[in-house]
Amino acid sequence: MSGDPMATPYEIIVDAHVKKPSGVPPPIDHSLVPPPPHPRTSSVIADDSHPKQHVFDVQPTHVQLIRRRRTTASIDIFNYVAKTSTFSVLCPFKHLRVAPNQGVIPPNGKCTVDISLTSSSQVQAVAWCGLLTVVVNGAVTREISVVVDDNDDKMAATQMASRQDALPSSSSSIQEMAMSYLAESTTSTTTTSRSKSRKKGLFFQAKSIEFGAVRVQTGQSQPVRICNGGKESITVFLQRLESPFSCSYASVSLRPRSYVEVPVTFTPSLPGQEVSATMVAYSAADKATVVLQGRGVIE
Repeated sequence: MSGDPMATPYEIIVDAHVKKPSGVPPPIDHSLVPPPPHPRTSSVIADDSHPKQHVFDVQPTHVQLIRRRRTTASIDIFNYVAKTSTFSVLCPFKHLRVAPNQGVIPPNGKCTVDISLTSSSQVQAVAWCGLLTVVVNGAVTREISVVVDDNDDKMAATQMASRQDALPSSSSSIQEMAMSYLAESTTSTTTTSRSKSRKKGLFFQAKSIEFGAVRVQTGQSQPVRICNGGKESITVFLQRLESPFSCSYASVSLRPRSYVEVPVTFTPSLPGQEVSATMVAYSAADKATVVLQGRGVIE
């Protein structure tokens, strides 16, 4: 071929045919064919020293306690192997009671753990959140986020998320939230960004969180909703926020098509100053951001 870049390349077509045998095929000598192997029974044995992530599960991964009602939340630890497994729940908070905090899970069974407020816990005016760690067979861990406040509406939202965790095949509120957000967006930039995020598993429900005018040296908390629109469970890691913003969460676990609200606190130190920061969340495959804004005032 010449060096002309506009020249048409050659196209070579090979037409192959398999010719059928004209005669009768020779008989097969069965004495030369090895006998089939004897059937064997195989079984899956779980290694307790190095268990895999798929051999157990924890549902739900987010619970909420209503302080004034002294409610109790429950989580189920599932064992999917035909062998007894051990578990423990690490709770560093004195105002929370976990029962049982350790025990055994029967083969192909589950164990229910109750989480409640202790009778001596002090009533606080602001919402509180923290993480509990579930350890199975001393190696595999899951994190459970716990929120304590007095808002019944959040409790209803949590229950709705838990029901969708149990029924992943049902219609997802995550898609409804995404479509609602797109309907309220007025700029093409926001819509395009949201459309790309909706295809991912991890995203924030809002693009920005406004704290408004907050008195200096006084903390103001806002719930930030982190969503998983994918079909697989994910662990989300939160990048540490710089002052004057703070968040007590370092990571959360999200089941398919579910969400969790984490409180973010704004504590301004200087009056009259507009402050903004970017909150970053990332999983093994996705990354999401939300803008935090606030202003400090004297009165």
